[in-house]
Amino acid sequence: MPCPNSSLSSGSSAVSRECIKEDNGFLYWGPEDYSACNGEENLTIDEILNMTISTENAQAVSNRLESYTENLNNLTVDSMNQVVKLLEDFMNETMLAVPGVVENIVGSLSNLINADQQIFQDNTISERFLAIIDDISEKAPLVNGRLIVSTPNLVIAAQGVNASETRDVELIANSDSERNDSKIDVDFSDGNVSQLTARTSVVIPTQA
Repeated sequence: MPCPNSSLSSGSSAVSRECIKEDNGFLYWGPEDYSACNGEENLTIDEILNMTISTENAQAVSNRLESYTENLNNLTVDSMNQVVKLLEDFMNETMLAVPGVVENIVGSLSNLINADQQIFQDNTISERFLAIIDDISEKAPLVNGRLIVSTPNLVIAAQGVNASETRDVELIANSDSERNDSKIDVDFSDGNVSQLTARTSVVIPTQA
């Protein structure tokens, strides 16, 4: 994917990520490598905010934002407002349809949940934060009729249903303590779900 700020890079410089496979077959993305971007890994939130977000750089900018939110040591109410403002800029169907953007945004939200809870006592921040989660659930494109994004602190799931054919949908969640990423496995099932006593499930009726 392209470097977030083309003015700081040259030629065909791009951010890269390695797909890592564990011995048990589990696949996950490694950290992004900005070595070809001439210092973009050190961009401040102010520099990121000054970028014009487009479909061409949405993936790279959202990826950089996720990395920025991994370090919350210096996060204040003002900087949280800046981050939330940038997240809100992604909340339209065009931006959320760019591959990787939804995952990066949800990852950023998951990181921010670990912020000092006094920051969330600002009602404006907490309301906007929750509104972003609602927007993703409503506007993010479904893949094969569903959306599932799982992070250590937040899971967003959506399922397209036809009420005339499906009486209810079961949302199933299971946490594997042996996984390094601490993510929660989430899935949907139409109809009966059995032999899942080790999991948590919620039945969502699709008819009144």
